[in-house]
Amino acid sequence: MKILLINPPRRNDSYMYPPTSLLYISQAVRRVGHEAEIVDIPYLLENFPDKYSLFDNSLFEYLLGKDCDVLGLGGLVSTYFFYDVFVKKFRAVKKNIPIVVGCSVGEPIKEVWEDHNPVDYLVESDGEIVIQRLMDGLDAKDYASIEKIPGLHYLKDGRYIRNEPEAIHSIDESVPFLSYDEIDHEYYIVELSKWLEDVIPDRSLIGNEKPRFLPLLTSRGCPYVCSFCFHFNKKMNFHSPDYVVDYIKFLKEKYRINGLYVIDDLFVVDKKRTIRLCERLHQEDLGVVFFGSGGKPGLVGSEVLASMKKAGFIRFSYGIESGSQKILDVMVKETTVEQNIESVKLTEENNVPCFANILFGMPEEDIQTLNETRDFLIKLGLNTSRFYASWAVAYPGTPLYQWMKDNDLVGDTREYLFKVGSIGKYIYNFSNLPLRKLEQKVFELHREVDMAYHLKHKEYKLYLIKLSEILVGKIVYLLNPELRDRIKTFGRQKILRKKMQRLEKRSTAEIEKWITTLNNNADQPQFAP
Repeated sequence: MKILLINPPRRNDSYMYPPTSLLYISQAVRRVGHEAEIVDIPYLLENFPDKYSLFDNSLFEYLLGKDCDVLGLGGLVSTYFFYDVFVKKFRAVKKNIPIVVGCSVGEPIKEVWEDHNPVDYLVESDGEIVIQRLMDGLDAKDYASIEKIPGLHYLKDGRYIRNEPEAIHSIDESVPFLSYDEIDHEYYIVELSKWLEDVIPDRSLIGNEKPRFLPLLTSRGCPYVCSFCFHFNKKMNFHSPDYVVDYIKFLKEKYRINGLYVIDDLFVVDKKRTIRLCERLHQEDLGVVFFGSGGKPGLVGSEVLASMKKAGFIRFSYGIESGSQKILDVMVKETTVEQNIESVKLTEENNVPCFANILFGMPEEDIQTLNETRDFLIKLGLNTSRFYASWAVAYPGTPLYQWMKDNDLVGDTREYLFKVGSIGKYIYNFSNLPLRKLEQKVFELHREVDMAYHLKHKEYKLYLIKLSEILVGKIVYLLNPELRDRIKTFGRQKILRKKMQRLEKRSTAEIEKWITTLNNNADQPQFAP
């Protein structure tokens, strides 16, 4: 049997990541004797705009012309807007082809699939073993066994029946080395490397070679339940040091990489394991550097960070999220401001360049909590090149979205999904401030942090530039939202084009225009404050 796997278009994205989840699935399918093909839609829209488009149906015609026995859909929950249209078109042409949906666009919104676009199967948790069993069952027409597959939701009488996922004891055994041969891996190596060059604290840390990065996943899962974050797996599963080392050697030989972006949800969750892995990486001297996320303050210590430095980590980011204890508690971060400060200081002391992720606009956010975050960043000596700011977005499947539903702040989930893009867009104002006041305060916060940094380092010209931006901003924020957004967009394009290797993709503009043409109220104003 053959499964056709779809990597959907995404909104407000730079498309720097290869479709790793679908690559894992396609290799799992082949491992048990079936066929798989991935259609990478973001890549097609960006690189072949004259051939594939959402507006003239050329993309849909291409997809519907593909032969398959099973259709597999994956992606983030924010990609549902595409599937809402595509599944209907697919069903009209290929009525008897079973459809299976995985990742966060699947089971977390199962009521949307039930009520608006019923597909045959949804996959909960990691999908490799589930998809293997499903393909075997469909091939044998053994529908009784399919209805017993752990982690599978199957449609019956218009509703999904859930099978509890089973524990995976060894992902070394169930997950073979991930190959990128079936996609344009060179394109993604270049795109990911551009992004890393933009955000790396010191370009000399990479060496003289042109950076060639790919993602690296050394573990799966996260046991925490931060209110804004979505995870399938609460249980952690780890690859062994042997597996990680051998896999890096495989990637280095096959794709000539010299760096890896560690994409674990929580790389440092087990201190002993992190130290063992990093010590092994240091001993092997593989000739690659590591650019990591997955840091949680309170879980690191000097021994962990020293081992990471020896292993070759040139940047490590933490989910700090806020400098206000009040907001950290709202987020259910299970960390304190003091732990955040200590972790950043320890990381700097161990010469691992540190980066902080900050989230604005959560419930209870106000002037005081924003000032606390500003003062926190200034105290640590960070500037805007050392922290990444995003807006709080309630994605279906998260506690924050459930909070919206419990408080009657959202009605129809399907309609909401047509408004949800990336963390760069503020969909609903959870804060205690009017939206314009919140946006202006965050705008000024960025510049105040930079001003403190420039003043400390006696960079007076840069200080005055940031001060002038605040003064101009006070005028801009008096304008109506549409004109204000046009000015901000113009400014970003002029400034960022000079500073950044990678830019927002051309195809994202096409996607946004296409969404507004759909008959789903997508062109209505976003949720009001």
